[in-house]
Amino acid sequence: MDLKATMKDKNKSMYRLSKDSGVSYSHIWDIANGISVPSIVIAQKLAAALGVTISELIDDKPKKLPKTG
Repeated sequence: MDLKATMKDKNKSMYRLSKDSGVSYSHIWDIANGISVPSIVIAQKLAAALGVTISELIDDKPKKLPKTG
């Protein structure tokens, strides 16, 4: 889960995400820094607050594959 990248794309701080999602700032920090893995309920809250689907939130694959010669 690349929560930091999604937050940056959506121009949302951890503080704002905490207020919008109802998830504690410290828990968001732990998730964003790879210390904790969110439950499905927390992932749903974060995705909703960010305006993305859970699939988009947890997708760690690059959006575009590099061209090969």
